[in-house]
Amino acid sequence: MRLLRPGDFVQVTIDAWSDYPVNARIESLQSGTGGEFSALPPQNATSNWVKTVQRLPVRIRFERNAFAAFPSRADVAPGMSVTARVKVID
Repeated sequence: MRLLRPGDFVQVTIDAWSDYPVNARIESLQSGTGGEFSALPPQNATSNWVKTVQRLPVRIRFERNAFAAFPSRADVAPGMSVTARVKVID
């Protein structure tokens, strides 16, 4: 995570439409971790004392016309599962 920077290129693949990867860029990185800084609910397993889950939110912005190649029937909505691959330059 320390190598991620705003502006880095991201290729996003939406699980429901895996044949159509879309391009994006990192817009911002949130500096806080844990439930108080996250829009996602905390992971409260009974054994959470063994390992604490930390989430570091990364906001990405899709590039203009990123979905132009998608079929007209493609429904893309918030909350869909995706895989994001970031091209990091060290």
